[in-house]
Amino acid sequence: RLSTFVRNAVYLSRESTWQKSDTSANNNYMGYGIASRYKIRPNTGIKLSYEHAYRLQEAEELFGNGINTSANPKLKPEQSDNINLGAYYSHQLNKHKFTIEAAYFFRNARDFIDSSPNGGGIYTSYENVGKARVQGLEADLRYDYSQLLEFSVNANYQIIDSGVSLSDPDSPSSFNGGNLTVSYIGGGSSQDYLTIKDEGAGAGHITVASGTVSYGGTAMVTLGLGLGIL
Repeated sequence: RLSTFVRNAVYLSRESTWQKSDTSANNNYMGYGIASRYKIRPNTGIKLSYEHAYRLQEAEELFGNGINTSANPKLKPEQSDNINLGAYYSHQLNKHKFTIEAAYFFRNARDFIDSSPNGGGIYTSYENVGKARVQGLEADLRYDYSQLLEFSVNANYQIIDSGVSLSDPDSPSSFNGGNLTVSYIGGGSSQDYLTIKDEGAGAGHITVASGTVSYGGTAMVTLGLGLGIL
Protein backbone atom coordinates (compact mmCIF):
# COMPACT_ATOMS: atom_id res chain seq x y z
CA ARG A 1 0.00 0.00 0.00
CA LEU A 2 1.29 3.48 -0.95
CA SER A 3 0.14 6.37 1.25
CA THR A 4 1.57 9.88 1.05
CA PHE A 5 0.45 13.07 2.76
CA VAL A 6 1.92 16.60 2.66
CA ARG A 7 0.26 19.34 4.77
CA ASN A 8 0.00 22.83 3.25
CA ALA A 9 2.02 21.74 0.25
CA VAL A 10 2.93 24.43 -2.26
CA TYR A 11 3.21 22.84 -5.68
CA LEU A 12 3.00 23.60 -9.38
CA SER A 13 -0.23 22.22 -10.81
CA ARG A 14 -0.56 20.60 -14.23
CA GLU A 15 -2.09 23.88 -15.42
CA SER A 16 1.24 25.57 -14.54
CA THR A 17 -0.32 27.53 -11.66
CA TRP A 18 0.82 27.56 -8.05
CA GLN A 19 -1.45 25.76 -5.56
CA LYS A 20 -1.38 25.45 -1.77
CA SER A 21 -3.32 22.66 -0.13
CA ASP A 22 -3.05 19.40 1.76
CA THR A 23 -1.92 16.83 -0.78
CA SER A 24 -2.33 13.09 -0.41
CA ALA A 25 -2.37 9.90 -2.45
CA ASN A 26 -3.54 6.45 -1.37
CA ASN A 27 -3.30 3.33 -3.52
CA ASN A 28 -2.97 -0.41 -3.10
CA TYR A 29 -0.49 -2.44 -5.15
CA MET A 30 0.13 -6.16 -4.73
CA GLY A 31 3.52 -7.53 -5.65
CA TYR A 32 4.38 -11.21 -5.34
CA GLY A 33 6.91 -13.76 -6.43
CA ILE A 34 7.98 -17.38 -6.24
CA ALA A 35 11.40 -18.98 -6.62
CA SER A 36 12.67 -22.55 -6.62
CA ARG A 37 15.96 -24.40 -7.02
CA TYR A 38 16.43 -28.07 -7.87
CA LYS A 39 19.76 -29.82 -7.29
CA ILE A 40 20.49 -32.43 -9.95
CA ARG A 41 23.80 -33.20 -8.27
CA PRO A 42 25.53 -31.61 -5.25
CA ASN A 43 27.38 -29.22 -7.58
CA THR A 44 24.79 -28.87 -10.37
CA GLY A 45 21.25 -27.51 -10.43
CA ILE A 46 18.60 -25.39 -12.08
CA LYS A 47 16.75 -22.32 -10.81
CA LEU A 48 13.38 -20.84 -11.73
CA SER A 49 11.67 -17.70 -10.46
CA TYR A 50 8.68 -15.49 -11.28
CA GLU A 51 7.64 -12.17 -9.81
CA HIS A 52 5.08 -9.45 -10.36
CA ALA A 53 6.92 -6.34 -9.18
CA TYR A 54 6.28 -2.61 -8.82
CA ARG A 55 8.57 0.40 -8.85
CA LEU A 56 6.70 2.93 -6.70
CA GLN A 57 6.57 6.60 -7.57
CA GLU A 58 8.94 8.98 -5.81
CA ALA A 59 7.69 12.11 -4.04
CA GLU A 60 8.97 14.47 -6.74
CA GLU A 61 7.36 12.38 -9.47
CA LEU A 62 3.96 12.63 -7.74
CA PHE A 63 4.03 16.17 -6.32
CA GLY A 64 6.70 17.97 -8.38
CA ASN A 65 9.67 19.89 -7.03
CA GLY A 66 8.16 23.38 -6.64
CA ILE A 67 10.47 24.84 -9.29
CA ASN A 68 10.00 23.46 -12.79
CA THR A 69 8.25 20.10 -12.32
CA SER A 70 4.48 20.07 -11.89
CA ALA A 71 2.48 17.55 -9.86
CA ASN A 72 0.75 14.48 -11.27
CA PRO A 73 -1.25 12.76 -8.49
CA LYS A 74 -2.68 10.32 -11.08
CA LEU A 75 0.75 8.87 -11.82
CA LYS A 76 0.80 5.08 -11.57
CA PRO A 77 3.78 2.95 -10.48
CA GLU A 78 5.82 1.02 -12.99
CA GLN A 79 4.94 -2.68 -13.00
CA SER A 80 6.52 -5.73 -14.59
CA ASP A 81 6.18 -9.50 -14.82
CA ASN A 82 9.60 -11.13 -14.62
CA ILE A 83 10.65 -14.71 -15.40
CA ASN A 84 14.13 -16.13 -14.81
CA LEU A 85 15.33 -19.63 -15.73
CA GLY A 86 18.92 -20.63 -15.05
CA ALA A 87 21.41 -23.38 -14.36
CA TYR A 88 24.67 -23.59 -12.42
CA TYR A 89 27.68 -25.89 -12.12
CA SER A 90 30.70 -25.82 -9.80
CA HIS A 91 33.89 -27.86 -9.63
CA GLN A 92 36.38 -28.07 -6.74
CA LEU A 93 40.01 -28.87 -7.51
CA ASN A 94 42.06 -28.81 -4.31
CA LYS A 95 41.96 -25.14 -3.20
CA HIS A 96 40.60 -23.97 -6.54
CA LYS A 97 36.86 -23.69 -7.16
CA PHE A 98 35.27 -22.89 -10.53
CA THR A 99 31.60 -21.95 -10.87
CA ILE A 100 29.57 -21.13 -13.96
CA GLU A 101 25.98 -19.88 -14.09
CA ALA A 102 23.78 -19.12 -17.09
CA ALA A 103 20.21 -17.82 -17.20
CA TYR A 104 17.44 -16.70 -19.51
CA PHE A 105 15.33 -13.72 -18.41
CA PHE A 106 12.08 -12.20 -19.65
CA ARG A 107 10.61 -8.85 -18.56
CA ASN A 108 7.17 -7.60 -19.54
CA ALA A 109 7.04 -4.04 -18.17
CA ARG A 110 4.22 -1.48 -18.30
CA ASP A 111 3.55 2.12 -17.24
CA PHE A 112 7.10 3.43 -17.52
CA ILE A 113 7.57 6.70 -15.64
CA ASP A 114 9.25 9.41 -17.71
CA SER A 115 9.58 13.19 -17.61
CA SER A 116 7.61 14.98 -20.36
CA PRO A 117 6.94 18.63 -21.27
CA ASN A 118 3.75 19.97 -19.68
CA GLY A 119 1.73 21.37 -22.57
CA GLY A 120 4.88 22.21 -24.53
CA GLY A 121 5.97 24.91 -22.06
CA ILE A 122 9.03 25.27 -19.86
CA TYR A 123 7.58 23.06 -17.12
CA THR A 124 7.71 19.27 -17.05
CA SER A 125 5.74 16.54 -15.33
CA TYR A 126 6.14 12.81 -14.92
CA GLU A 127 3.89 10.57 -17.02
CA ASN A 128 3.27 6.87 -17.59
CA VAL A 129 4.49 6.55 -21.16
CA GLY A 130 4.22 2.95 -22.36
CA LYS A 131 5.41 -0.61 -22.17
CA ALA A 132 8.33 -2.80 -23.23
CA ARG A 133 9.27 -6.45 -23.43
CA VAL A 134 12.88 -7.34 -22.66
CA GLN A 135 14.42 -10.79 -22.95
CA GLY A 136 17.95 -12.06 -23.04
CA LEU A 137 20.70 -14.25 -21.69
CA GLU A 138 23.30 -13.71 -19.00
CA ALA A 139 26.27 -15.76 -17.85
CA ASP A 140 28.67 -15.55 -14.93
CA LEU A 141 32.02 -17.31 -14.46
CA ARG A 142 33.67 -17.27 -11.01
CA TYR A 143 36.97 -18.49 -9.65
CA ASP A 144 37.71 -18.87 -5.93
CA TYR A 145 41.00 -19.72 -4.30
CA SER A 146 40.80 -21.13 -0.79
CA GLN A 147 38.10 -18.56 0.12
CA LEU A 148 40.83 -15.90 0.06
CA LEU A 149 40.60 -14.67 -3.53
CA GLU A 150 37.62 -14.46 -5.84
CA PHE A 151 37.51 -13.40 -9.48
CA SER A 152 34.41 -13.20 -11.67
CA VAL A 153 33.49 -12.37 -15.27
CA ASN A 154 29.94 -11.83 -16.49
CA ALA A 155 28.23 -11.00 -19.76
CA ASN A 156 24.66 -10.54 -21.00
CA TYR A 157 22.75 -10.23 -24.24
CA GLN A 158 19.24 -8.77 -24.42
CA ILE A 159 16.54 -8.03 -26.98
CA ILE A 160 14.20 -5.10 -26.37
CA ASP A 161 10.88 -5.22 -28.26
CA SER A 162 12.08 -7.66 -30.92
CA GLY A 163 8.89 -7.05 -32.92
CA VAL A 164 10.18 -3.63 -34.02
CA SER A 165 12.39 -3.15 -37.08
CA LEU A 166 14.58 -0.13 -37.93
CA SER A 167 16.17 0.33 -41.36
CA ASP A 168 18.13 3.12 -43.06
CA PRO A 169 18.75 1.80 -46.61
CA ASP A 170 21.11 4.53 -47.83
CA SER A 171 23.30 4.83 -44.71
CA PRO A 172 26.19 5.53 -44.34
CA SER A 173 26.66 6.94 -47.87
CA SER A 174 24.53 10.02 -47.18
CA PHE A 175 22.11 11.33 -44.58
CA ASN A 176 21.02 14.26 -46.77
CA GLY A 177 17.68 13.35 -48.34
CA GLY A 178 17.83 9.94 -46.68
CA ASN A 179 14.95 7.77 -45.53
CA LEU A 180 14.62 6.00 -42.16
CA THR A 181 11.85 3.42 -41.69
CA VAL A 182 10.71 2.05 -38.31
CA SER A 183 7.99 -0.60 -38.36
CA TYR A 184 6.55 -3.63 -36.56
CA ILE A 185 7.78 -6.95 -37.92
CA GLY A 186 4.83 -8.75 -36.36
CA GLY A 187 2.66 -9.01 -33.28
CA GLY A 188 1.49 -5.39 -33.35
CA SER A 189 -2.02 -4.46 -32.23
CA SER A 190 -4.29 -1.44 -32.46
CA GLN A 191 -2.98 -0.32 -29.03
CA ASP A 192 0.66 -0.24 -30.16
CA TYR A 193 2.19 2.81 -31.82
CA LEU A 194 5.60 4.22 -32.65
CA THR A 195 6.32 7.81 -31.72
CA ILE A 196 8.99 10.49 -31.52
CA LYS A 197 9.04 12.17 -28.14
CA ASP A 198 8.59 15.97 -28.12
CA GLU A 199 10.95 17.40 -25.46
CA GLY A 200 9.80 21.01 -25.88
CA ALA A 201 11.66 24.02 -27.24
CA GLY A 202 15.21 24.73 -26.13
CA ALA A 203 18.85 24.12 -26.92
CA GLY A 204 19.59 20.44 -27.38
CA HIS A 205 15.87 19.53 -27.35
CA ILE A 206 13.86 17.59 -29.93
CA THR A 207 10.53 19.13 -30.97
CA VAL A 208 7.80 17.76 -33.23
CA ALA A 209 5.32 20.11 -34.92
CA SER A 210 3.19 19.75 -38.08
CA GLY A 211 5.03 16.62 -39.14
CA THR A 212 8.52 18.15 -38.82
CA VAL A 213 11.15 17.02 -36.31
CA SER A 214 13.56 19.75 -35.18
CA TYR A 215 16.69 19.66 -33.02
CA GLY A 216 17.59 22.83 -31.16
CA GLY A 217 15.21 24.79 -33.41
CA THR A 218 16.65 23.45 -36.68
CA ALA A 219 14.34 21.32 -38.87
CA MET A 220 15.91 17.91 -39.42
CA VAL A 221 13.27 15.34 -40.49
CA THR A 222 9.81 15.23 -42.10
CA LEU A 223 7.56 12.47 -40.76
CA GLY A 224 5.61 10.11 -42.98
CA LEU A 225 2.01 9.02 -42.48
CA GLY A 226 1.03 7.03 -39.41
CA LEU A 227 3.42 8.63 -36.92
CA GLY A 228 2.30 10.52 -33.85
CA ILE A 229 3.74 12.59 -31.02
CA LEU A 230 4.30 11.27 -27.51
